[in-house]
Amino acid sequence: MQKDFRLDTWNDVKECAKNKAIFLFGAGYQGKKVWKEIDQYASCWNIKGFVDNDPNKQGKVLNGLEVFPPSVLNGYKPNEVMVLICCVTTALISEQLMRMGVENYFSVIHLNMPDGLRDTCFQPKIDREDAEWLYRRVWDERSREILNKIIEKRKTGFFDYTDIRETGSEYFIEEFFDKEDEEVFVDGGGYDGDTIDEFIDWTKGKYKRIYSFEPQKDKADKIRQKFWKYEGKVELFEKGLYERCTELDFWDGDELLSGRIGGKDAHRKIQTVSLDSVIQEKVTFIKMDIEGAELSALKGAAKMIQKYRPKMAICIYHKPEDIWEIPKYIDTLVPEYKFYIRHFGWRYTGTILYCK
Repeated sequence: MQKDFRLDTWNDVKECAKNKAIFLFGAGYQGKKVWKEIDQYASCWNIKGFVDNDPNKQGKVLNGLEVFPPSVLNGYKPNEVMVLICCVTTALISEQLMRMGVENYFSVIHLNMPDGLRDTCFQPKIDREDAEWLYRRVWDERSREILNKIIEKRKTGFFDYTDIRETGSEYFIEEFFDKEDEEVFVDGGGYDGDTIDEFIDWTKGKYKRIYSFEPQKDKADKIRQKFWKYEGKVELFEKGLYERCTELDFWDGDELLSGRIGGKDAHRKIQTVSLDSVIQEKVTFIKMDIEGAELSALKGAAKMIQKYRPKMAICIYHKPEDIWEIPKYIDTLVPEYKFYIRHFGWRYTGTILYCK
């Protein structure tokens, strides 16, 4: 069992900290950063030191604080100690603390998460046939483990997904994908060009062409500013990906959330296109992170997918049903695809389907 963390606030922490011994769990970069930021409380908070599972760190002094093994917590009664988790493996440490009988603990990454990102995916009624179909259809045990955990969390709306969170590249995973000599890449959801840059690094600059789709003007402008280094091999469409060419309502996003098609709070209209209508060459890799329009965009690329069978990395978390409906649709196009699932977010956002 682990703690949910979603409703915790810094006010809760300050209230809990009164008359307690306080330890910072994680004597790494984040732990030292937290200590630097909260040393203003040192005069009123009884901060005893760091706690860390790494024996190589235990016994050392970092920034004036000693690093203890977790067993130090056993010397306190439950109402005498509070722990601030200062690393990203919050789920694992939460389980460890609960086993030790520690009752008062908080996660810094969740405490610092903006309110706009504190939503969760609550799906109490999950179709058993959908779940069993996908469980059988994915190709490896890690995918099944992740799928089981996601279903378990969705049934209660559980917030913390760090126990299944991967690190490293989200889209270009060597275990799944081989590079071709002349890659043609579709970047659905170009954002500021970050995935373009990662793709170029992945191919070591050996690619034929990149098609980027980004309907939000400020983000598209950031991609244009990088054109000088793309050698004329990036074509930018300031349009949304969809199953057909049309005009749709669009919300432009803010400092926290990316723009998306539809919604009653839409700011303006945008033009959309289908991949089948605008690309007339062999595509080798499709990535889509387009805020819930993935299924529609895949329908607009059906001919391309059936003909060329490109590698694909598709986000399947924007709508609760995406996790089932997107793999099922792709399966109707190319039953020979091998499916893998990985998750890259601290919360429910970040689940990706890989098609090989």
